[in-house]
Amino acid sequence: WTHSMLATGPICICLHAISRGLLLHQLLFKQTAAGLSRVCQDAWLVVFVSRHLELLSVFVSLADSFVKVAHIGLALAIVLLMRYSASLASTWEGDHDTMHYAVVLVPPLVLAMRFNRVGMILEIFHQYSYYLEAVALAPQFWLLYKRGSVQPTALAFTLLAGAESVVHNSGLLTDSKTALETDAYGLYTAWAQVAVMLVGCLALLSQALWQGRRTAGGPANESANKPAFNEVWDARSFTFTASAQDPEAAAVAGAPGPSQAQHR
Repeated sequence: WTHSMLATGPICICLHAISRGLLLHQLLFKQTAAGLSRVCQDAWLVVFVSRHLELLSVFVSLADSFVKVAHIGLALAIVLLMRYSASLASTWEGDHDTMHYAVVLVPPLVLAMRFNRVGMILEIFHQYSYYLEAVALAPQFWLLYKRGSVQPTALAFTLLAGAESVVHNSGLLTDSKTALETDAYGLYTAWAQVAVMLVGCLALLSQALWQGRRTAGGPANESANKPAFNEVWDARSFTFTASAQDPEAAAVAGAPGPSQAQHR
C-alpha cells in the first residue's frame, strides 16, 4: 500500500492542480460562481486543515510541507473568493446549494471520535479528514441535481476531485484483503467514497437522459402536435361570434340584443 501511495502521489497532485485551477479560472476570469457549491468548498477546506494539522509539530520534508500548504492555501482562496467577492456572491446559487452543514460535517466527526486507531487529538482530526472527504462532494452533486442543468466547470471539478480521491485510495481498493487487516477504517471510507461518486454520477446521468427524452418526444400524455409557445397564429383563420346574452357585443356585431328585440 505504501508503494502504491508513492506511485499515485504525482497523479493525485496533477488531478488536484487541474481541478482547483479550473475553479480559480472560473472565479477569477469568468467572475461567476454559478454551479459551484459553497458547502462543498467549505467542507474541502475543513478536510485539508484537519488532515495537515501535523504541520504544526512534524516536519517530513520541504516538498511534503509545500504540497500540504498548497492544499490548504488553494482551498482557503476558493472559499474566500466565493464568500467575500461581491460579484461572485451575487452569482452563487444559494437556492440550490441547500445541503445543511450539519449533515456533511457532524456525522464524520462522530465517526472519527468513535473509530480511530490511536485516540490522540491529531489522529482523531486526521481520521476525521478522511471520513469527511468521503462525503465532501455530496453537496456539489446535490446542487447540480437540483439545478437541473449541468455547469461544465462544476461537473469537471466534481469528476476530477472524485478521481483524485479514488486514485489516492487505490491501494486500499485493489488490495482490500490486506487493507481489511491493516487499515479497515480507511478501506470502509474508500468504499463509501466510491459509493458517493457512483450514486451522484448515476443521478446526474439519469436526470440528463430523462430531460433529453422529454425534449425529444415530450411526455407520453401530451399531444405530439401541441403548438409551441412562440408559434404565430393568423386571426383571419378564426370565426368570431357574439353571444346573444351580451347586448354590447351584439350591438358591435350588428345583431339586435335582448332590449332591442323587446322594443321592436
